[in-house]
Amino acid sequence: RTSPGRPSIRHPTVISQFGVLALGLWWQLASPSRRAYATVQETLRRAAEPGARHYNVKAVVQRPLLGKKEITADLYVDGTDRFALRHPPIPLLGEVWIGRNERESWIVPTHGPILVGDATMLQRWIAENADETDFATPYLHVTTILKRTSRHYDLQRLPDAVLAERDQPGTAVRCHRVHGVLRDATSERPRTIDLWVDRDTGIARRLVLDWKLQPGQFGRSKVTIELAGPVELPPNWFEPSAHHAEGRPVSRASFRSHSIHRIS
Repeated sequence: RTSPGRPSIRHPTVISQFGVLALGLWWQLASPSRRAYATVQETLRRAAEPGARHYNVKAVVQRPLLGKKEITADLYVDGTDRFALRHPPIPLLGEVWIGRNERESWIVPTHGPILVGDATMLQRWIAENADETDFATPYLHVTTILKRTSRHYDLQRLPDAVLAERDQPGTAVRCHRVHGVLRDATSERPRTIDLWVDRDTGIARRLVLDWKLQPGQFGRSKVTIELAGPVELPPNWFEPSAHHAEGRPVSRASFRSHSIHRIS
């Protein structure tokens, strides 16, 4: 029994739960960096959900003598594991489709054998051949970019911005903005990553990766990935068979050689 005139605490569990909620709210709102991290995590969660989306990719590459070169590509994603990228013609290979599904990674060039490998095959292929192919982007999935943004970048929430809706003149989409700065200046990753996230859906609408090349430096300079919209795709779109004629030879890539032109 409680003595008269003395307050009692009858529900410590309830009070502690309110304390946890208040602490969580403070953690997200107290600093722009925490809010930015929470935004990226929510965008990653949405990107991992099923549902096919089409993104337009534009890369800018700086080359000796040739100067600036722009490359455009089409990226299709569906959940965490499935993507397909149409890359414009590469010397000796022609137009290239590359992708991944739940079982395997694959490369379908216009000429030569179709390459099939494990989950790390595509990144190894790009790493060995980026210089000679001007490959548009080293990051082949929106979820990959978001994961690396949360792990390797100092994040800051910027004021919300408005993006024009593609194919709908006069329509605008209000977006959260996140700016990331690479922690390790010696890394070959982009120096900054900027993200625009639809406030209503949580879907990434634009990502800009900038290597901040200085005068006299060469290589990939900037990559912009922009949402074109949801898309209906054939059931086999994320299989190599959707992007080549029947009868093409298929080779499992071993990467014992150092050039895609010698893989067989």
